[in-house]
Amino acid sequence: MGLFIAAGLYVVGQLHRKGSARSLPAGMGLASGLEFFRRELERQRELVRSVWSWYLGPTIPGFVVLTVALGRTNPGHLRHIGLSLAAFDLFVALVFVFVWRLSQRAARKLERRIDELNALEGQR
Repeated sequence: MGLFIAAGLYVVGQLHRKGSARSLPAGMGLASGLEFFRRELERQRELVRSVWSWYLGPTIPGFVVLTVALGRTNPGHLRHIGLSLAAFDLFVALVFVFVWRLSQRAARKLERRIDELNALEGQR
């Protein structure tokens, strides 16, 4: 469980460091404000694109240790512990893939917003 706690603290730290909203500097003109907004969207896009490195990946050691620990401490009431653990690990893997796909979808939406900003700026 310590690995999960460490992973959670790492994830929170990364979200705070990379994902926190930044304030618009005072006295910024329209062009500078659009550039600031574009940079923020790009930063968010990169954060969700890299979900494996800062969110999913750090939790993998905890799941590996949990699987091994459950396999070693089986009191015998589960006849096919290997099959049960494989099903658990498959479920976790499917959740990981689902979260990754959601993050890639979010990255595409952010990319469209960036493209809209670029088109808007090209019209000026």
